[in-house]
Amino acid sequence: MSRPISRRAAMAGLASLSGMAGAGPALAHPLFATRRRDGLYAFDEQEPLLDLETTSSSPIIIDRFDMVEVSAESVLLRVVSRDGAFGVTAASPNKWAEVRPLLKSLVLPSLIGRDARRLEQHLWAFSREQYEYAGAPMWNAWGHAECAVFDLLGQVSGRPVADLLGGVKRTSIPMYISSNRRGGDPREEVDAMAAAVEASGCRGVKVKIGARMSRNRDARPSDGFSATTDQTWSEAIVSLTRARFGDRFTIYADANGSFDAPTAIAKAAMLRAHGVALFEEPCPGDDLVMTGQVTRALARRRGNPLVASGENEGNPTVWRQWIDGRHLDVAQPDPHYGGGLIHCIAVARLCAAAGLKFNPHWPREGPEQAPLVHLCAAAPELWGLQEYRLRPRPHPYGPISTYELRDGAMQLPAEPGFGVRYDSALWTRAVAL
Repeated sequence: MSRPISRRAAMAGLASLSGMAGAGPALAHPLFATRRRDGLYAFDEQEPLLDLETTSSSPIIIDRFDMVEVSAESVLLRVVSRDGAFGVTAASPNKWAEVRPLLKSLVLPSLIGRDARRLEQHLWAFSREQYEYAGAPMWNAWGHAECAVFDLLGQVSGRPVADLLGGVKRTSIPMYISSNRRGGDPREEVDAMAAAVEASGCRGVKVKIGARMSRNRDARPSDGFSATTDQTWSEAIVSLTRARFGDRFTIYADANGSFDAPTAIAKAAMLRAHGVALFEEPCPGDDLVMTGQVTRALARRRGNPLVASGENEGNPTVWRQWIDGRHLDVAQPDPHYGGGLIHCIAVARLCAAAGLKFNPHWPREGPEQAPLVHLCAAAPELWGLQEYRLRPRPHPYGPISTYELRDGAMQLPAEPGFGVRYDSALWTRAVAL
């Protein structure tokens, strides 16, 4: 049942590039030092990654940010220019209550009163000024504001956000159904995935394994299932998923940092036996070295899954270490969690230059897929299927969009910005941040 997966290109030159003088050209990025031919890292001139000045012949001055809480899980963040133009992003409900104070105290003061066309320069300045607070919560806050500003720039220029991210490379984005449950009866979870696959036409799913940052513990099936088998949750959900969907169907597995290196390597044998193509966050996401040990160990045997990580990382210097050190096969930055679309498109370009794969993280659905779809449309190279949440949350804010999952893919809208319009009555409830 094992399916061969080629890893030669992704894993060429496994030794860390950071320790090799003259090992090829540096991976250029304006936010961090890059490696010279003598092996030393040095700061380069800051050249913009994107050409955002072309969005308008005159400055687009940011006047304010508004927030609309439609429900506990439906929050809209709007940026408004002095001319009355605006852009919107749907906030992630994941820890929004904690992210909001950082957004208000750290991020928005760096953008209000500034020219939106110079968004990239504002990011550089912000990353230097607030370096003492650098981490996932701060980058999450910046990512929300940046996505809203990109929609504003697209609305003003009449261009899709993907075009602003360096140009549209593709307009159809194949998706997979992403399960988000551990424990219970694995047969019920497989049934739920099967129903979503039938309705959507997707040709892949992602299952959860392990017990999330559990130091090698595994989730357990419910008593009704475990009474008839001694399988762990991981073994049960993977084997049942493969049995239900057949040999030619794509399966990814996400451990959310459950395992150390020896356990992850052992778990990979089970994943390989069932033809699983991707092993996401086998180890804690902030442990580059341990993840790298898994990546290199799995590269030694044909048919092992590729190793992915990076969903909570927004620090560009850490991304340089992930990529230069080749500690993963597949980079998975998130447009909100990982510090915005500029960081994500930079990671995509670095991966293309280094021969690594790019498959961003984004557990959303419906019109909230907009940032992911535009990022994927603009990425120089894109690997695999992209994430679509199995259990959609309600969207009670009346969006009008073309983000519908059909025949296993989402299409890039041609409308300006993210291509999502909202009921104008919503903004009467807006609260200024």
